[in-house]
Amino acid sequence: MSLSHDTLRAQVPCPVILLLHSVGLLPPVHPLKSAEVRQPSSELPTRWLCFWMYFRLPIVGALWIWAGLAPLIRQTRAATATGIFFSLAAVGIGLWQISIASGLAQRRTWAWRQNWVSLFGGPICFAAWTVLVECSIRAFVAFSFLVIALGLVWCWPNYIYFKKREPLFH
Repeated sequence: MSLSHDTLRAQVPCPVILLLHSVGLLPPVHPLKSAEVRQPSSELPTRWLCFWMYFRLPIVGALWIWAGLAPLIRQTRAATATGIFFSLAAVGIGLWQISIASGLAQRRTWAWRQNWVSLFGGPICFAAWTVLVECSIRAFVAFSFLVIALGLVWCWPNYIYFKKREPLFH
């Protein structure tokens, strides 16, 4: 049995349409095809989630802690109240990142919610930290563009990934 080009085209959607269906931007056209595109949450791959909670969050948390403790150890800005505030804030952010990683590993709903704050607040906080430490308009402009780029390249794909895995945390 041979299929005509039009019949085959109607039965097999193009990869772009499959991608748009899989991220939920288009409603499913073929009910049978949409079942193949969307996997149940229990069957979704979790390799990125494992990387996220066992490597990325703890490493970023450790870097924030180091960024907060380094000035105190070197005693560069520790003499001022502002320097102590920023150092303690950085240590707090680092501990918060590590606690999110622990909560995600235990599949806690609060950790899934806090992960959104971490995911979108991370680039903004990083840019603000750099601008406040450098105190220059040039740094502000450069890191404003960085925040926009990170939002498109980093936050959007992670948003899609974690949104699909919401049932894992309820």
